[in-house]
Amino acid sequence: MGEVGPFTSTEEKFVVCLDTLGQDRQFSDAERRFVLTTIQTYKKIWEAEQKGNLTRDRDERLTLSKGPVEEEGGDAPEDKEDAMVELEKQIEEVLNTQDEGDVLDDERKEALGK
Repeated sequence: MGEVGPFTSTEEKFVVCLDTLGQDRQFSDAERRFVLTTIQTYKKIWEAEQKGNLTRDRDERLTLSKGPVEEEGGDAPEDKEDAMVELEKQIEEVLNTQDEGDVLDDERKEALGK
């Protein structure tokens, strides 16, 4: 697969406010630097997370648009459908052999559902 262009996005801006919570003092340079580096780290993590989410969504959408693909060691989609049809037939046979007034006990119901 070739390189994909950048994502379409909208820029969002946020404001961070500092408050001493009534201590009547100014923030030191060290405290300001700590807040700034914390915000920059948070920004990098946030952007990486968002890019990862967009990439995963894009890849999932591309996979779905390609249609069903046989997984390694897995059954083809047709085999899974055949298995479901066969299971439904077995359930119908068991239900048809029961008398109308005969109620299946919980263990039997659970066994049929598996």
